[in-house]
Amino acid sequence: GHVSAYAAFALLVHWAARPQHPRPVALALLLAVGLAIVDETLQGLVVPTRTGDVADVLLDGGAAALALLWASRRAQTRAATESAVPGP
Repeated sequence: GHVSAYAAFALLVHWAARPQHPRPVALALLLAVGLAIVDETLQGLVVPTRTGDVADVLLDGGAAALALLWASRRAQTRAATESAVPGP
């Protein structure tokens, strides 16, 4: 549920910000963690049977961080492979 949603959100922000922003990974992580904080705060304020949980913010932020780490490693591997293959 939340873990995959926050991972996908971070990857989408990173993808969208990459052409314009000098630090798209930092921006994506900041926005994902900010969204998790807002989500948990609203749960505690609006839903009577729910409370906000710091552990959920950490879990969601961790999922975003792992997704961004995966994307960064994948891009590095792809760049290394493309530069190692001789052109025609």
